[in-house]
Amino acid sequence: MNWSVGFEAPAQAEIAEAFAWYEEKSYGLGGDYLRVIAAAAEQLARDSQAAGNTAPSGATATPDKPTASQGDKTANKPVPEPAGKTDTRPAAPRAADADTPESGWQWPVSGSPSKYDERTKGVDIPGKMGQPVHAAADGKVVYSGTGLRGYGKLIIIKHNKAFLSAYAHNNTLLVKEGQAVRKGQKIAEMGNSDADKTKLHFELRRYGKPVDPYNYMPQL
Repeated sequence: MNWSVGFEAPAQAEIAEAFAWYEEKSYGLGGDYLRVIAAAAEQLARDSQAAGNTAPSGATATPDKPTASQGDKTANKPVPEPAGKTDTRPAAPRAADADTPESGWQWPVSGSPSKYDERTKGVDIPGKMGQPVHAAADGKVVYSGTGLRGYGKLIIIKHNKAFLSAYAHNNTLLVKEGQAVRKGQKIAEMGNSDADKTKLHFELRRYGKPVDPYNYMPQL
């Protein structure tokens, strides 16, 4: 029986905020942080399997994501904020923000985005397997991998000192960490990695705080 450890939405949001904070301090540090989180989750899964834990009565033979309701309090425990983390800058987004990348913004895929979800801190855009995913603005790839469970194959782009964008649940990742990308460049192919259906989960963060993409992207 194989175990894996997942993070529920509140914990995912905490991890994403911590990533942005670390990346702001030093380029590449955010990616290192995600890899540490992934390694810790994998070790917890191995420890659970070695201890001979079995699935609860009536559960499927291969549990995938233990949650607090299944007795695993670690799976959705929020990640502690890094010591000294303070941010007094205004988080309220404005479409004419001076921090907007010089290239401007575009939606990463064609389709009909969902409303902004306060719980997941982003929007979901349904589509087809293999559909092109494009960079929302000029920037540099600061993460490309699968280290953050719940996001599947994930790309994070740093656009400037203020903005990060995240592209989750991809089928194929086409860019590497450290790579410069241009607005509209194909960076991935849509998929359903760590998701229940084919979609792109898209997040936009300003100084580490999640903001509603609708306040920045072109009107549909």
